[in-house]
Amino acid sequence: MRYQFVIISFLLALSPVLLAAQTIVLGTDKMNVAYLGVPNPIDVAVTNAPCSNVSVRTDNGQIVGRGCHCVFHPAERGKSELTVFVKDKPVAGYEIRVKELGKLLMTVDGRTEGYLTRGELVAMRPVAGLENCYYDTSFVITKYTIEVRRSKPGSAVYEKQLSTANGAILDDETEQVIGSLRHDDIVVLRDAEATSPGNKHIPLPSITFRVAY
Repeated sequence: MRYQFVIISFLLALSPVLLAAQTIVLGTDKMNVAYLGVPNPIDVAVTNAPCSNVSVRTDNGQIVGRGCHCVFHPAERGKSELTVFVKDKPVAGYEIRVKELGKLLMTVDGRTEGYLTRGELVAMRPVAGLENCYYDTSFVITKYTIEVRRSKPGSAVYEKQLSTANGAILDDETEQVIGSLRHDDIVVLRDAEATSPGNKHIPLPSITFRVAY
């Protein structure tokens, strides 16, 4: 029996190893890369084979789940071979790269520094994301401290810890302080913390902006 596969999730542009003259078709969005320390979902569709007969195995780490939907947890950096089985018979193999996640950063409009207008600072919604990484997961900033410094002499004139439970909206007091800032005054977001999908609390590095005209 001939099988045709579509594997989607974190695999893309792979060079499949064809076993037993099977026909393989791939389409997905993760650049044939898996990442350490996080779940890497795999979706497998096999024509002429029910999901109950399909499984995936690896030589680097662990595959959790069986059937058309499973999760890959790599053990170490480098390369990994994923092998698709139907009724415990290997039918196709794929080599992918395993990388470490990028650094987790706090950003405002995709930036970690530079100039922002007072209006942009009032409307800012700090978010957490992974640097130079295709892995898409939800890190949520739960708190941060906003510190305001005058450009001359540069000492702090205001600071307040904010909770992002209600969408990181600035309170009226903080908005008034930002509204009074002058060109080149400094706004620092520090002592920030984010949570991962597994509810792990992760500290974030500080970011600094200057006030534009």
